Amino acid sequence: MLPKIETERLILIKMTDTDEKSQHLQWFHKLWTDDAATSWAIHGKCKSFEDSRALMIEHMTTMDSITYAVFVKPNSTSTSTNDEEPGEHIGSIGFRTHDEIMHPPPPPPKSATEVSAQIEADITAPSPFNFRILGYSFFESSWGHGYATEALSALISAYSKMKAEENPNQLNYLEAGVSHENPASMRIVEKLGFEQVGWKSYPDPVWLGWPARWVYGGHWVYGKYV
Repeated sequence: MLPKIETERLILIKMTDTDEKSQHLQWFHKLWTDDAATSWAIHGKCKSFEDSRALMIEHMTTMDSITYAVFVKPNSTSTSTNDEEPGEHIGSIGFRTHDEIMHPPPPPPKSATEVSAQIEADITAPSPFNFRILGYSFFESSWGHGYATEALSALISAYSKMKAEENPNQLNYLEAGVSHENPASMRIVEKLGFEQVGWKSYPDPVWLGWPARWVYGGHWVYGKYV
């Protein structure tokens, strides 16, 4: 993936450096110790710098995450020349791999392009089915400005282009899990063209830390071929 992606208002910088003194880790730690930004994270917020670093390393290794820090440009017409201070840090977005059986399973592709890709993938096996989970988290001060949709749209576009160049016959599918209690997040994924696939039930209640509460039942699963 590109080390930097720009939109009209935003700059996305890929985070890869887990060194204790790295700027990437500083950005990661700032987000994962914020109450509002982690309010829907099942992991919960990190309690120390060491916790944040351990989580970032897990994201980069076990989860094979593609993660970008998101910044608002100093003004909408500028481009960044300084990755150390690219603008106001407002959140992070990315994709990670999934080590569980997909439930509910992805629907079959519907568009002509998707069907063609599926046919080609079947014919030219062993082209793998590439599957990743979409994730995003933003500081409360940035909510309600369309930043999440803008950033995710740019990231998905760049990811789709990269995967098509790597293997044009491969099926690439993104999934997003959204709580029924989080309508703002539902609107984001729907604006991005994700469709509701089904419901994923929790075997046990899930504790979320801010505001502190138990979440019962499960969450909606949305998906999209890219």
